[in-house]
Amino acid sequence: ENYEPTLKNSPLVNEFTPNRDHTEVILQDGADPQSLLQQLVGAGARLTRFEMVAPSLNEIFIESVKRANEH
Repeated sequence: ENYEPTLKNSPLVNEFTPNRDHTEVILQDGADPQSLLQQLVGAGARLTRFEMVAPSLNEIFIESVKRANEH
């Protein structure tokens, strides 16, 4: 199934990474995950699992470094 256009065009999505058996999505700050779920279902995506995960310490560190480099 191709739900990538929905993810690309969604204002809720910061970035996404398709993997073999799942797609990891990073939402914009303050975006509601339920709204993204509604968009995907509305676009005809058949989801077997929808899970929210907290960012790992490594991801938080990378984001902090990125932000520091932007200033």
